[in-house]
Amino acid sequence: MEGKDAISDIVVVGEPDFEGQIFAAEKEHNVSFFKQFHLPMIQMAGIVPDSATILELGSGIGQLSYGTLQTITPIGYVATDVFPSLVEKL
Repeated sequence: MEGKDAISDIVVVGEPDFEGQIFAAEKEHNVSFFKQFHLPMIQMAGIVPDSATILELGSGIGQLSYGTLQTITPIGYVATDVFPSLVEKL
């Protein structure tokens, strides 16, 4: 798989349609969305955000990653996606 680690033999054919759809993740609304939606759920689960390790599945270009990392400082953050080109942008 082009020298990248893979956990399966599944081959993704093609690439996502970047034209007009892929933009920078660094938007203030991504931070606001994380604070209003994800952070309360994390806290209700009894997780201390700054003491957590986060695994994000299907990270795309990192909109949630940006919102998360602008709000909290977890011990570790791993983001994945089936499209290597999106991970490279992230």
